[in-house]
Amino acid sequence: MSFMFYSSLFLVKRINHYSKRGLKTRLPLISELNKIRNIGIIAHIDSGKTTLTEQLLYQTGSTQSVGLVDEGSTITDFMEIERERGITIQSASISSLWKNHRINLIDTPGHVDFTVEVERSLRVLDGVVTVLDASAGVQAQTLTVWRQANKFSLPSIFFVNKLDKPCVDLSFCVASIEERLNVQDGHLEGFIDVLNNLFLKFTRENRLQNNSSEWIQIEKNSQIEQISFSGFEDICLNLADIDSEFEKEIKYPNLRNIPKEMVIKALRRNLISRKLSPLACGSALHCSLSVLPVLDMIVDFLPNPTENDYKNNKIDDKIIESCGIVFKVSHDTKEGQLNYVRLFKGDIELPSVSKYTLINANTDERQNNYKIFTPFSDYLQPIEKVENGNIAVFTGLNNTKTGDTLIICDSSCKNKSFARFALEGINSPSPVFSCTIESPTLASEQKFLKALSELLVEDPSLRIREDSNTGQKILEGMGELQIEVLRERLLREYKLDVFIGPIRIGYRESPTKPVEHSEIIEDSLSQKLHRSWISLKFYIEPITKYDNIISVENGFGVFTGVELSLESENTEEIESANEVLSKRPELLKAINDGCSVALFNGPKMGFAVTNVKVFLKSFTFSGRIQPTLLSACASRCLSGALRKSAINILEPLMQIEVTIVAGISGFPDVDNILHELSKRRARVISVDSQRKTSIITASIPLSETIGLSKILRTISSGLASFNLEQKGYQSVDVENVHINI
Repeated sequence: MSFMFYSSLFLVKRINHYSKRGLKTRLPLISELNKIRNIGIIAHIDSGKTTLTEQLLYQTGSTQSVGLVDEGSTITDFMEIERERGITIQSASISSLWKNHRINLIDTPGHVDFTVEVERSLRVLDGVVTVLDASAGVQAQTLTVWRQANKFSLPSIFFVNKLDKPCVDLSFCVASIEERLNVQDGHLEGFIDVLNNLFLKFTRENRLQNNSSEWIQIEKNSQIEQISFSGFEDICLNLADIDSEFEKEIKYPNLRNIPKEMVIKALRRNLISRKLSPLACGSALHCSLSVLPVLDMIVDFLPNPTENDYKNNKIDDKIIESCGIVFKVSHDTKEGQLNYVRLFKGDIELPSVSKYTLINANTDERQNNYKIFTPFSDYLQPIEKVENGNIAVFTGLNNTKTGDTLIICDSSCKNKSFARFALEGINSPSPVFSCTIESPTLASEQKFLKALSELLVEDPSLRIREDSNTGQKILEGMGELQIEVLRERLLREYKLDVFIGPIRIGYRESPTKPVEHSEIIEDSLSQKLHRSWISLKFYIEPITKYDNIISVENGFGVFTGVELSLESENTEEIESANEVLSKRPELLKAINDGCSVALFNGPKMGFAVTNVKVFLKSFTFSGRIQPTLLSACASRCLSGALRKSAINILEPLMQIEVTIVAGISGFPDVDNILHELSKRRARVISVDSQRKTSIITASIPLSETIGLSKILRTISSGLASFNLEQKGYQSVDVENVHINI
């Protein structure tokens, strides 16, 4: 993949139809799929992602003014806690118009604790805008979100932001894209639009007044024209290197007469196939018009819904009339649960209008009482129909969660199971932090449980379980900030001042050898002459060996239920067990529930058990089978099997990236930082020294990162910072287990 510099301009007439917040909420209906763009803004934290979003909304006429992060006046950061902290916590969807195209834009978080929020947004997008801080280039979280975008094969355009900062070296930023994202290829005076031969002058006055002068035509034979043509020439030559069709169309050596439309067509073709990534530069905060090329690039280059290869969206064209996926869930005090849906096929109308029934394919549940809205951040515009390729909010859906598939099918689908139509869902990583969480009072317990249930539905990376020994509720999550945000939301939105215990590291236990165990349990309440009993035999085995780090991808260690592997010399026993389990599915559920209870508390140190397969080898009984008794037997049987197996303690392993910036007197001593990492059981992967930064990449146990930030700032005189990304799990000796932070 290569990247290219590009800028262009197209002005639209503003329509003064705004809501109370200065937001245009009624957009002309655009049904042509080729005029729809579903795009996301991704970046490392503090790269100017939300500021760019605000400028794009303003330039398209969607808002009357530009919101500022520092003032807490942005449209997409609508939560009170987001505005106070100046960070994006929840992704926000908003639509705007540009060049008669509808842009459905999602602003995503940049903090590592909210990686799942980014992942579920990217699942339903067609392309992304990757924002970089010109002074920092590609940073740790940039790599994370870039990998997430690659997972869904999303083409990207780049916007190098904050180009007006002192001592910015654009070539360094570009080099970091080439080197770290595997994309090949002083004093700010202005921006050049190389395709349209326009120039936007940038002055100190512009910066201080937070505005820009106009784009003007470049004078012939001027120095700026030479720079502009040089950039245009680079675009054409780079295109010719990767596109044989374009190479045949252009005429060497006279490149000045190449039609702009031909270049745009070639750029679009190669971006969609992910052979290149166009790059624009600017300052979203201090030079408003410098973001206009980004809008043109979105419309001209990024794919429409028909041009993206949805390899994970296998839709039966003959049966399914409409199909979409729920990629985000939130709650509203008036409308209740809000389900954000991306449509991949067909249209969905209100139940009062539609002749078909909407069905949740994951639960087989029909939805008969729902409303549809177009989202504009936290403002919802009621609509009667959402069309193919668009994003909408549904309310009134029963038992719906993130990753569920909504379908409408023809009459041949009646009375059938719809699970086979479900699209690939959204995986959540394994949590690495935990803490106890309690209701402030006994009287508010029910309110607390309801609030907790709603917030956990919103964020699939948060989990709750109950400690079987103490009865306390254990909250598990991805980071301290995420748990802190949950606590603040409970206080602000639900008026619940909950008690949060000490943050703990999310260790896991795992068996290392196969084991078989049997258990029998009697019903003490049954009659003596007709004694009821249940006997189970489990066989367990580890999923992964411990030769290497255990990856956390694709839902590592998630218990999905026992596997039936019944065996006995008495064939009647097997037939009887199979018959009972097939006729009474609640019994298999009881077995799985019992196993889940046993897996919550491991036999060695009480940590949750993971990385284990459970096989049901024998199921015999006498008398009436009570699901509660069966569940208790399953829990006792699995606990016994785990006690027999040699248990390993697993600790969360992180990839750390330490960035050291050169100061006035040069770089701090990198050896001191390496020594500190070594003391903390880190394994250094690489040390990359660039022009103005040095980057240390290493793997380090999560427990060893406690207090690291303060130490690094001290030994580097404030010139070092770091980012963490979950890498997996590794075995750890008991003496190195540090439970509390």
